[in-house]
Amino acid sequence: MLNALFNKVASNPDLKDKIKFLAAAQGQDEKVAKMWKAVRKVPFPVVPDTDWKLSKAMNYRLAELAGRGGGADDGHALGLENGVQAG
Repeated sequence: MLNALFNKVASNPDLKDKIKFLAAAQGQDEKVAKMWKAVRKVPFPVVPDTDWKLSKAMNYRLAELAGRGGGADDGHALGLENGVQAG
């Protein structure tokens, strides 16, 4: 889901230089972040967030999308507490 959104933004000349993507590997180290990026074929940076500082600073929470399970591309998306979802 996030990969598809990234690809849509990247292919839009009006948006590609204005919107940037960054994934935080919540509670995970660099090894896991790299593995997740490789397995999911994530085309944007994935940074480790072992101490949840980035996630907490952005007020992120895990939001499960109806009827799906797994990682961010399989039905989970990170969203802001104000209800704006990132995917």
